[in-house]
Amino acid sequence: MQKSIEELEREINERKFQIALKYYWGSSKNQIDYSKSCDILEKLSNESNSSVESKYMYANCLYFGKGVIENKEKANNIYKEILQNEESVTDANSKYIYGKIYSLGLGVEENKSKANEYFKAGNDFFTENENEYNNYKLGLNYYYGRGTEKNYQKAVEVLKRVTNISEAYTVIAEIYEKGGYGIEKDLGEATKYYKIAAENNNKIGLYKSAVFASQNNDCVEAVQYYNKVLELGYEIGKVNYNLGLIYYNGANGIERNYAEALKRFKEAANNNILVANYYLGKIYYWGDGVERNVNLAYTYFEKANNIAAKTYIIEKDIAEDVEAYGNIDTLNERIYSLNTNDIYFYEQTTKQDLENAISRYQTIINAFNPNDDLSLYLKYKLASYIFLIDNKNKEFSSKVEALLWDLYNSNNSFFGKYLGTHSLGILYSAGEYLEKDIVRGIELLKESADMGNIEAIQELIDIFTNNGNEEEAKKYIIKLNNLKVA
Repeated sequence: MQKSIEELEREINERKFQIALKYYWGSSKNQIDYSKSCDILEKLSNESNSSVESKYMYANCLYFGKGVIENKEKANNIYKEILQNEESVTDANSKYIYGKIYSLGLGVEENKSKANEYFKAGNDFFTENENEYNNYKLGLNYYYGRGTEKNYQKAVEVLKRVTNISEAYTVIAEIYEKGGYGIEKDLGEATKYYKIAAENNNKIGLYKSAVFASQNNDCVEAVQYYNKVLELGYEIGKVNYNLGLIYYNGANGIERNYAEALKRFKEAANNNILVANYYLGKIYYWGDGVERNVNLAYTYFEKANNIAAKTYIIEKDIAEDVEAYGNIDTLNERIYSLNTNDIYFYEQTTKQDLENAISRYQTIINAFNPNDDLSLYLKYKLASYIFLIDNKNKEFSSKVEALLWDLYNSNNSFFGKYLGTHSLGILYSAGEYLEKDIVRGIELLKESADMGNIEAIQELIDIFTNNGNEEEAKKYIIKLNNLKVA
């Protein structure tokens, strides 16, 4: 029987839609190209007989700015247009789309209950009508628990039947990386599937393959993957930061290269990667491959503290954060504290105010590993804030002392031997805030001076000069001149 013109047009449009999906998700034959996908989807969505799916995918391009300039207002209008026929539509694919719209609150108020009903109807259809795209959607629903109980085992079974959508491999890899819901954690399988996704030029597959290679001390492979990720414009800040660490430390086939590390850290810092500013400060403070510049170093250290640190936490996997911190409310409280810490300190007028400020700042520190560079730097900042406000009253001097000794006892040469040791040396020597102990103060300042701390050397010169110990003063004057010449 000959097909009608309308049937032929629908068939042609369906083929165009499948091509658009391949560019959108990536496949074994097509690299991800949001621009090409969006162009096809836009034309399809303007057809008189356009499908709900093509309109939805085009709206997603606009909403998330994929292949086109972001336009949430236009996207929301399309989402609302899709829902106009909600009552009369019976096909499962459309119902699945309705589930996505209500689940994410796209153009309408979020409604999880309604979304779940639509997802369930979609799942029944996908199970009975297998194809690449239906299997992919069904696998995702098992993964996220949409319209069904969350079941990683079923998700993997279904997604392994998908061979031409590279995103399927990344989801399988994520499942093996996390484990749970019927699947044992298996980093070997996770690595395998991330690499398969990477072979299909999938940006997540490439990025995670780089991370896994770095963790396995294969820095050459890690650098190769990271450079491919940069070509795709994905996670520019994180990738440059990770490359900066590799070049800064030099390891396993990659020679130390301070110039390349500096370039990468600057790019990471420009993309709001908080810790990159710390490493830039470290490079300029020690003169690693550049002319030593202490003032510029401090500028970067200040940036490390002042950039919205909430980004630093949010970039971590939210599930891991919630698991580590107990609940989402605790995480949000810490994020709020991170955003307000600097200004909040300078507004304190009473002892109770200062106690509250210290408590708020302590939540920041507790959000990180105790030996993390940022945690140590924040301890120094907290000690500095308390001292600046409390130096006349001395009610919190023991807190400052404890924080500085934490720095001293850390394994970090910069924070321990520069900030911690130097600060304790000054405070014990002066005896104006902590109980005076000149012997202990000089010992600490000498220890810091031996690390090349110019400020500590100058302090020692002043102390020995004032005490009439010209021999010791001369020794440190020579040491200071030698450092300046170097």
